[in-house]
Amino acid sequence: NDIENFNFYMPIIFKLTVGEKLKNKNKIIVISKKLEKVFLNHGYYKEQIWHKPNPVDKKFFLISEKKKTDKIVILHLAKFIPRKKQDFMISVMKFLPDKYHLNLVGPFENEGIYYDRDSEYLKKLKKNIFDYGLTERVTILNNYVDNPEKYYELSDIFVLPSVNEGLGTTLLEAIASRRPVVCNNLYNVFGEYVENSKNGFLVELDPKKWARKIIDCGLLDDKELKIASEKILRCASEDLIISKYNDEIIKILENENSNS
Repeated sequence: NDIENFNFYMPIIFKLTVGEKLKNKNKIIVISKKLEKVFLNHGYYKEQIWHKPNPVDKKFFLISEKKKTDKIVILHLAKFIPRKKQDFMISVMKFLPDKYHLNLVGPFENEGIYYDRDSEYLKKLKKNIFDYGLTERVTILNNYVDNPEKYYELSDIFVLPSVNEGLGTTLLEAIASRRPVVCNNLYNVFGEYVENSKNGFLVELDPKKWARKIIDCGLLDDKELKIASEKILRCASEDLIISKYNDEIIKILENENSNS
């Protein structure tokens, strides 16, 4: 995720036998330029770091345009945890016209150490929807989704107000699907893929400002959305990433052989 420093566990036997040599025998994969800087600040060399976005399945590039209807569908596809900020999107809906509908879709953990926290969070979401009079305009589907492309295809706009985000794979999927996006203004993370007023907007977490930008998504040029999708294809398509993995592994092996 979006961190300033890192610590990772190394088994004692591994630490004794490899220790600091590990830095010279690996390739660190990071999913944002901000995380790349973190590793550079910890003594790694640029050639040891591979800045690689999470891969996007080709099915997202094949999603058709949504049929125009009177209802405008906003999609937030993410796990139901506080830092994904589904509660913020419910607040945004208070400032949008009645024709806007919000789909909150994603998995919910039914067990584990965060169950109590996440259970209370989900209850709060449902209460807010009722208290704000949004039961007809906000839909919650808190299950694991094995066909996310279906929800992109049904949507007009994708939103990601998350905090402490490392990348947001769903953001790449939405852009690949040629949907306009509105995101939290994490410029050194989301700003790699979201171009203001072209394929979406980066906005500070203020409900009124978000409502205005969501409305402005209707003014974005379809040609710019297509260009943005093609950029994702060139840097994050699944086939491309698999090919690059092969190249990186070969480089490590060649380097190891040359040093032996």
